[in-house]
Amino acid sequence: MKKLPILYNTIPGGEYNKGKFPSNRTLYFTRLSMDGLKEMHEYSLDERLYEYFEFKPFKTIDDTEKYLNRLIDLEDDKIHGRTAMAWFVRCIEDNSLIGTARLVNIDYNRKSVEWGYGIDPNLWGEGYIFEIQELLKEYVFEKLKLNRLYGSTMVGNERVIASLKVAGCKHEGISRDYYCDSGGIFHDAWNYSMLAQDHFINQQQVENENSNECITKKAIADIIAKELNTNTVNEKSDMSSISDWDSLSHLSVILAIEKETGLSLTPKEIAQSTSVENLYNIVNNINHHLLLR
Repeated sequence: MKKLPILYNTIPGGEYNKGKFPSNRTLYFTRLSMDGLKEMHEYSLDERLYEYFEFKPFKTIDDTEKYLNRLIDLEDDKIHGRTAMAWFVRCIEDNSLIGTARLVNIDYNRKSVEWGYGIDPNLWGEGYIFEIQELLKEYVFEKLKLNRLYGSTMVGNERVIASLKVAGCKHEGISRDYYCDSGGIFHDAWNYSMLAQDHFINQQQVENENSNECITKKAIADIIAKELNTNTVNEKSDMSSISDWDSLSHLSVILAIEKETGLSLTPKEIAQSTSVENLYNIVNNINHHLLLR
C-alpha cells in the first residue's frame, strides 16, 4: 500500500514565516508537541467546547495531556492501521494557540479522508473555522491528491453545519442515534462530504453578466446591517466586532451580498469575507477582472 510521504513532510497552508503569508491569512498550522500543552489546557477547561463531543470536559491538565498524546499517536500507522495527522492552529498576529485540526482514517485505495477540528469557544463565530476548512481542503485535494473529504456532526450543531454549507460540503443524509454525548444522550448525525471535483469547480470564478460595476464599503455595510437587523455595522466592522455576524449568520450575509451585486463567491472567497473591508476588496476585485474581459 503506497503511503503519502507529503503527509509527514508538509503542513497545511505551508511552513510559518511571519510576514510571508498573504494579508488575508490570519492562521497557521504547526506540528503538535507538549510545548503547547498549557495553552491547550486553558481553552480545554471551557465546557462549551464539549457540547457536541462524545467525551466529558477536561478537568485537569492531566486530562488534556492524555488527549494531546492521543492526537500525537494518530500519526502511528502501527497503532491505527491508517495514516492520520493532527496540528495545532495558531494566530499569525500573536502566535497564540486557538485550537487543533486533524485528518484521520486515510484510505489509500479509495483516496478518502475524514477531518475534524475544534477551537477555543471564546473565538466561535469569528470566521476562524472558515479559514481552517479552506486550509485543510487545499491540503487534501491539492497536496495529498485525495478524492473525498468527509465527516459528520450532531444534527443540532447548527453553527458547524452552516460553516460546512459555506465550505461547499454536500449533505449525505442522517445517521440515527450515531453519537452519544458525555451525558449518555444519543443524537443523530448530519453526514457530509466534498469531492475533489467539487473543490476544483468551486475554485473557479463564477461569472454573471448582470454584476454591478462596483460597490462601496458603505453599501456593503448597509447590506450586512439590514440582513442582521442591526445598526452597529460600519465600514470598519468585522465578524469579531459584530456579535450578530457569526458563522451561523455568515451564509445569509453572503447570499444577501451576492443578490445585491449579481456575483457568486467561491467558498474560498466566502471564507475570506470576514469583514466589510475584505468583502469590498473581493467583490470589486471580481468586477475588475470581469471588466478586463
